[in-house]
Amino acid sequence: MPNGRAFKTDVSFLEKLAIGACGTKNVSQEIRAEAARALAKISENNTEKVLEQFASADEITRPGIAWALSKRGRLDIRKIIDIVPLDSIDTRQWVAFMLGYAEHNQLIGKIEDLKNIDSELYFAVTLLWKIISSWVYNLEEV
Repeated sequence: MPNGRAFKTDVSFLEKLAIGACGTKNVSQEIRAEAARALAKISENNTEKVLEQFASADEITRPGIAWALSKRGRLDIRKIIDIVPLDSIDTRQWVAFMLGYAEHNQLIGKIEDLKNIDSELYFAVTLLWKIISSWVYNLEEV
C-alpha cells in the first residue's frame, strides 16, 4: 500500500502524462480524449496544480486541460485570475470555456467578482451560461 507521499508522486506523474497526451499532435484523438478524462479525475483533488499547468500550457494542450478543469476541478475565480496570465486571446477564450462549462452552482456566488476584475471575460462566461441553459442549446434540425 503506497504511503501518502508516494501517492502524491504518482498523481504528479499521472498529471504530467495526461497533460502531455492532451497536447501531443502525434497521438490519436481517442488517446487525447482519454488523457483529458484522466486529467479531469486528477483535477478533483489537485485543481490548483492542474491550473498551474494550464497557465503555462501551449495552445495545443490548453483545450484538454480547460475541459478537464471544467468537468471536475474545484474552480475558484480569484485563484484562476491570480494563477493564469490572461495576456493572450487563446488563454482568455479557454478560461471563458472553463468557467462557462463548469458547474454553475460552484461559481454563481463568485461570478460578480469577475465582473469587477475582467468585464470582457465576465461577459463571455455569462453568455456561455445563457446559451447552455437555453432550451435551444441541444436543439437539432429534423
